[in-house]
Amino acid sequence: MYKHMYTVENEVFAAFLFYGALVLLKMIAMSPITIAHRLALDNFMNWEDTKLFNDPDPEKRKRALVPNDNVNRVKRAHANDIENIVPFLILGLMYVAVKPELGLAVWLFKAFAISRYAHTVVYLLRFPQPSRLLAFLVGFGVNVLMACEVIRKLYTTVYVGLLLSLVEALAIVDCSTMSVYSLENEAFAALVKYGGLALLKTVAMSPITIFYRIKYNSVPTPEDAAVRAGNDEELKKKFLAKNDEVERVRSAHQNDIENVFPFVLLALLYIGISPDPGTASFIFKIFAGSRVAHTVSYLGKLPQPSRALCFAAGMAVNTYMAIEIFKKMFFGL
Repeated sequence: MYKHMYTVENEVFAAFLFYGALVLLKMIAMSPITIAHRLALDNFMNWEDTKLFNDPDPEKRKRALVPNDNVNRVKRAHANDIENIVPFLILGLMYVAVKPELGLAVWLFKAFAISRYAHTVVYLLRFPQPSRLLAFLVGFGVNVLMACEVIRKLYTTVYVGLLLSLVEALAIVDCSTMSVYSLENEAFAALVKYGGLALLKTVAMSPITIFYRIKYNSVPTPEDAAVRAGNDEELKKKFLAKNDEVERVRSAHQNDIENVFPFVLLALLYIGISPDPGTASFIFKIFAGSRVAHTVSYLGKLPQPSRALCFAAGMAVNTYMAIEIFKKMFFGL
């Protein structure tokens, strides 16, 4: 019997490693695919990049900076990967910790990997909707199921051993005598609870964006517009125009990605220094509450500094944890 959950002797973790590596490889590959499209279509983001033309004509270089739909399509596919694969990897680690049934776990990991590859293929090859939507929903459903199962298992007495090798490598705690990554540790239990809620909220921003796109008749691609407008070219243009309300939701989603993912990773390391459970639970609760409040104030258009204060609260939690980790590692405080 394996000593800890995070070893290849655990078949669930081994399956997670395999399918996690597959989707990470696909996500990493999107960068060179984007570069290839830029070079093929002479389309760049920055003025200095246009020097690749070896052409002194400034007008030609300016035209190369005009957004290109084919390049933007690859970038959107890449962004969608980040919005879904990163939560999958974090939630997958938590899911492995609660000892799921092997058959179900492998099925979920496999379904997610297939859905992400399918999503990119139908996106780049411009398959008609709802092909891309269905591919997205499969991966989204896997993330939601794992998050709900992790939160549900929080209230059980199942032993959880998490990331011991990482903690030992950092020489933060002696994992041979105890596991701080156990539901018996109140600090870790609080992270699973509030970190899971923050991740679930981040994942939920995708269907909220879809709802706003439907509500305000704003879509990102021509095939999406064709579903709503048929062959009416003028109506397609209206559907493809950017909408301020949709962009507001997308900005809130991006802000979640920029803050929730660092929080979860920092919190895992913070747990490793054996913080006071009461303090840890308090700051995790503050962070989760701040992210929910941030989205509410953003989408509800509450006057500033309401959104700024919510953002500052979450940033303060991340900063505090980072400082505490460095103090422990470098000064032994």
